[in-house]
Amino acid sequence: MNMEQPATGGRHRLTDTYGRNMTDAEKAYYYSLNPRDALAYDLWNARKIYIQQGIYTPEIRQGLLNVIKRNKSDHPNLFNK
Repeated sequence: MNMEQPATGGRHRLTDTYGRNMTDAEKAYYYSLNPRDALAYDLWNARKIYIQQGIYTPEIRQGLLNVIKRNKSDHPNLFNK
């Protein structure tokens, strides 16, 4: 998944999983997730950032849904129920 990341600032740096944004306990939890749940975590995190910035539009929502569809299509054994 691609998010804006200019030389300074940017949405990617706001994600929980960027750099040192998580505590060791939070990282341990995240790394214990199965791929499907980790994807859901990342998508909810991205959605939260877009909402906080006031730019969560139908186009952004569709883009996030496309990430789910693409992962299910490319890796059905990891992402399908």
